[in-house]
Amino acid sequence: MGAKFIMKLSTYIKSNSIKTISILVLCLTLFVVLFGVGCSTKKDGDIEVQATVTNIERGYDKFERKKYERHFVTYTANGKTYTSILNGDVSDLKIGDIITAYYSPEKPEKISRPIQNQSYVVIIGIASFLIIDFIITVILRKKGILNKHRYIPKKYRL
Repeated sequence: MGAKFIMKLSTYIKSNSIKTISILVLCLTLFVVLFGVGCSTKKDGDIEVQATVTNIERGYDKFERKKYERHFVTYTANGKTYTSILNGDVSDLKIGDIITAYYSPEKPEKISRPIQNQSYVVIIGIASFLIIDFIITVILRKKGILNKHRYIPKKYRL
């Protein structure tokens, strides 16, 4: 009796594993998309300012073994001029570019620029979900787990 129950339970879990995995992948994808969109927007209370790129410092980090770029910007906040390293989206910036950035009223010396194109975060998230879900489905079908020996509880049988 116990072995039969374990066999039925095992078959039921296997037949529903694709649903479980799909739901987990969907939740993970939604988390990544929402996290990316959250990181790409400005924080509440931040003040918009026009900043000028004044210097770009390029170098090589020996410890991380990679190249880096630091973009220095000059801007005016509360009547005072600041020069700071720009955090956030620094792609395609050149010296002399005027950009829109944000600073916190509590720390006007720190400036950031949100990601300029947020739609790619959503597109990449959806595409990655579809690709991962497809791959999982193919793997489970090849292993014979999906749509094979499907157990249907008695109350749902025809």
